Amino acid sequence: MEGGNDRAKFYTSLSYTDNNGIVKGDKDIFKRLVGQINAEYKVKDWLTVGVNATIDRSVRRAVSESSSISESVMGAMFVHDPTTPYIYDDNAIPARVQAMINDRIPRDPNGHVYGISAFNETSYMWHPQAILDRSDTETQSFRTRGTAYANFTPIPGLVITSRFGFQGGYSHTNTYNHEVYISSKTNQAMSISGSTNDRLYYQWENFANYTKAFGKHELTAMAGMSYQQTNTDNLRGTAYVLSSDDPNFRYLDNAVNNANMSIGGQPEVRANMSYFGRLGWSYANKYFVQANFRADAYDSSKLDKNHRWGYFPSVSAGWTVSNEPFMQGVKQALNLSFLKLRASWGVNGNVNALGAYQYASSLETNKNYGYNLNGTFIVGVRPSKVLPNPNIKWETSRQVDVGMDLRMFSERLTFSVDWYNKNTHDLLTSTTAPANTGAETVYVNAGLVNNHGTEFELGWKDTIGDFNYGISGNLSTVHNKVVKGTSKDRVPGQKIWSSYDVTYFEEGYPLWYLRTFMVDHIDPKTGEAVYKNFDDDPAITPNDRDFAGSGIPDFTYGVTLNMGWKGFDLLVLGAGSQGAELLYAVTRADALQQNTLRIFYKDAWQNASSTGYKYPKPDSSDKFYRCSNLRVYDASFFKIKQIQLGYTLPRRIVKKIAMSSLRAYVSLDDWFTFTKYPGLDPETSHAGSSASGLGVDYGSYPISKKLVFGVNVSF
Repeated sequence: MEGGNDRAKFYTSLSYTDNNGIVKGDKDIFKRLVGQINAEYKVKDWLTVGVNATIDRSVRRAVSESSSISESVMGAMFVHDPTTPYIYDDNAIPARVQAMINDRIPRDPNGHVYGISAFNETSYMWHPQAILDRSDTETQSFRTRGTAYANFTPIPGLVITSRFGFQGGYSHTNTYNHEVYISSKTNQAMSISGSTNDRLYYQWENFANYTKAFGKHELTAMAGMSYQQTNTDNLRGTAYVLSSDDPNFRYLDNAVNNANMSIGGQPEVRANMSYFGRLGWSYANKYFVQANFRADAYDSSKLDKNHRWGYFPSVSAGWTVSNEPFMQGVKQALNLSFLKLRASWGVNGNVNALGAYQYASSLETNKNYGYNLNGTFIVGVRPSKVLPNPNIKWETSRQVDVGMDLRMFSERLTFSVDWYNKNTHDLLTSTTAPANTGAETVYVNAGLVNNHGTEFELGWKDTIGDFNYGISGNLSTVHNKVVKGTSKDRVPGQKIWSSYDVTYFEEGYPLWYLRTFMVDHIDPKTGEAVYKNFDDDPAITPNDRDFAGSGIPDFTYGVTLNMGWKGFDLLVLGAGSQGAELLYAVTRADALQQNTLRIFYKDAWQNASSTGYKYPKPDSSDKFYRCSNLRVYDASFFKIKQIQLGYTLPRRIVKKIAMSSLRAYVSLDDWFTFTKYPGLDPETSHAGSSASGLGVDYGSYPISKKLVFGVNVSF
């Protein structure tokens, strides 16, 4: 709801989300209630004040993903033995299962035993419902955030702004892990844990903008500062014995003290500040030059005081060619309305990769370092496993952009193109510490990564009577390369299934590229994979691996279609990615009884007379296949992200009910995906959250389809 007059305006909204995910039951839900109010009031001609505020209350339960199949609900759904029943009838439980039954065997709500695969012991298979039931986790959170601001205009051309932003709230997470025992490889001890996290963030900005025009010249200037502070406090505890197993006792208050209990938590304060400024000049709306400079610093948790400040300049220039006198004839001949050339150069910085106090010597305490002296346990202290490096500094990126903007045919056709070249220097990275230091890792500034590419945007819009439409598209290419490595040796990244690393950071290759064993051919008589050998050693070793692809796409693209007719409107959004590769690591190639993708059986060698096969025979003794190029797939995709149909009631009708506008709509979000990738969702598939897992699919939660109904009302 919104409204206002010439001095004041407001906007309010209230939304509620109740999202039950694609997994059966209530273990993957998200519920949220959000209230928002925006208001602005012109107190005087020289003073305007405003506030934007949001209150958010949510409850979240999530299933495990992107991890090993014994930990991941998503992975277990893929690999569980399809010949095993979901549950057993009480009168038809196999003898092997009868022998296993105890009070820790997982059962459904009616007491029926979940199906247990005959291959459970050898193939690490959990019943997916048992994984889902074995843990109860819920996170409740409350947040409020907003911005309050004031704009002063003491003299013409000068606007002074003071803006205060804030975000505060808490989250509570409670987890109860049920005791489960199926076999020596599929079991879980009882544990209970809880955590509470409080967070208060605020940012205070003060800056002034000044504009002065004289003749055909216009000068602009801006100067300001910003201060940000984040206060956090967390408390967490874990216990392994409760005074009772009754559900009413599943709280830390009922924990029985033992040596394995743990408790932790501490408050933290983090702060950073910035100074920034900008100067701009333009002439006759044809020539534009702008220079920017900012200085940023974090508190003592990030960098040594001698390297705390980072300085980041940038400059840009533009030329509106279409405003030149010599272009007037060209504009008429080509129906050209706007043509602008532009270029920019700039530096920005990053320290987000750093943990706290990586530059300084620190000590850490742990009960494992202690000693029992005369009957009294003394907690021990040891040097940190991280070697301090006081010389680490800001990671910096230097980027050049050159572009052009074009509009033709009475603004109906729009086109823009940008070429960029970005070099990231002094990457903040963790590497192995020298052996004689006793430490394990050390943070250093090393390496150089280059990204360059071209971005295109093309659009067309027109109106024919009561019908209007518009179509636009964009395409962005990216070429990524490690120009200088962070180490003389290639740096390993993601390891799968306790076997081999499959992603690497290495000079001359894309960032965290896939490096696998390479299948040369499949022996037609035995069905065994024959691997390429890249050295003089006749045996296949980890040295016999090569480039197999990259999780970074060659280009991404999108398309937008808008249409309107007599109150009806249609919006279609599409997005795609081309050229990225993913290593399918959801299933293990050495656990033959696991369920897996149909193509691994259908297209595999069967016997000596087989033809047209792509994969070797299943072979648990082949320890290379799971990390080979035959597990790497093209992860290109195109998705229709949204199809939305709406209708806006005529103003003459909504005026009768004291409204200025009323629009209702229905939307299909993420409904259609076109891809040849055999996994669940090439858009979300990854291993963990770090960049090193970008090209590895460990079984991520896919983006779900959504059917949305909505109403927009204005007063």
